[in-house]
Formats: sequence, structure tokens, C-alpha cells
Amino acid sequence: MADKLPGKSFTAGWLGRHTWRSTTRRGQSIVELAFVLSLFILFVIAGIIDFGFAMHNLLTLNQLANDAAQYAAESNGKIGVQSASLVQNYVMQKRPATWVPPITVTYVNPLTLPSGDRAVRVTLESTSPLLTPVFQALATRVTGTPSLPLRVFAVYKLPLVVANR
Repeated sequence: MADKLPGKSFTAGWLGRHTWRSTTRRGQSIVELAFVLSLFILFVIAGIIDFGFAMHNLLTLNQLANDAAQYAAESNGKIGVQSASLVQNYVMQKRPATWVPPITVTYVNPLTLPSGDRAVRVTLESTSPLLTPVFQALATRVTGTPSLPLRVFAVYKLPLVVANR
């Protein structure tokens, strides 16, 4: 019988029984790695999902702000929309049907740019809800709400010449 095998030791067990025991612990390390790695991958995938959803909401809100600023600048000829409620109504009509969070609209009546041109500014504020409970709890501790705040604005220059469409 061989005295030594690689990674094995021959010991006398309880009541004189002889057993072969492994001196390496690679099996345990692989199991621990599997547990830790699976949790890490779960958090990474959940973060990708939440970030992707928030980015989609941000881009949707940005497009809505651009459309609202264009509407405010072009809908009333060379003077632009003079009422913030008209811009608010336009945003509420154009927002996607799946948009749940409320949208706050801030409209600045036509302002004069340093170049002498006039422009309107529309600011939209809303939130993007987080889907995973871990990131909801983290956001609640940091911001006080289980969602990410979103804020976008768009500035659109009033046309010098109005063309019929």
C-alpha cells in the first residue's frame, strides 16, 4: 500500500478503522463560489433591469419635453403659447398611456436669448419607480422615496417665419 497519494492522507479513524481523507478543500470552495457568485449575478441583473427601465422613462420624458417645447413655440405663430395650462394639457394628452407617475410641467413664457431671438423653455419633472425590492429599500434610505427622480427640460426657439403645414 502506498504511503502517500497526492492530496490524500491515510489516518486511523475511530475504533481503529482506516480511512482515506482528502487534505484539499477545493470542493467546498467551489460550492461557496457558486453561492456568492449567484447572489452577485442576481444583484447585477436586477440593477441592469432597474437602470434600463429608468433610462427608458428618462428618454420618454425627454422626448415629451421636446415635443411640448416645439408645440409651445410653433402653435401660436411668432408669439408662441402664452398660457402654461395649454402646455400642461398638451403634455397630459401626449404622455404614454402606460405612464403612471405624475408629471409636473413648468413653462417659461417666451424669453429673449442673448442673440436677440426668442425661445420657450419647458421643464418636466417626474419619477421612475424601481422594480426590485433591494434597490427600492436603498433608494428609500437615500432619497426618501422608492423611486428615482427625473427632470428634463427643452428650449425651443420661436420661428422667425411661420410656414403653413
